[in-house]
Amino acid sequence: TRPMGILFEENFDVQHGGAFVAEINEGCSAAADGSICRGDQLIAIGEKRVSGMDFEEVMKLIVGGVEMKTKLSFFRGPAESLYGPSGASLEWLDEFVAERGEEAAL
Repeated sequence: TRPMGILFEENFDVQHGGAFVAEINEGCSAAADGSICRGDQLIAIGEKRVSGMDFEEVMKLIVGGVEMKTKLSFFRGPAESLYGPSGASLEWLDEFVAERGEEAAL
């Protein structure tokens, strides 16, 4: 539910792109939910995979949403674990995002 209370920052290594949770504001829906942690990598907004996407584009999708609730999908771990040589393939991420349709939205 808006306001989410999540401060996203761009991954420091530009080769990865994407966004991670830098801070969660107390008293907002993300803090109340309790399942999101600092450092989590944002991998999808709704049914759109955003992992590796340009940070500005990711933020446009979040801010531009008109729904009161926004479904966010996260990966718990550093960018290198998600995007590095042993990280998830794009095909796996796409399948994961497609199968998450029943998760709760914030």
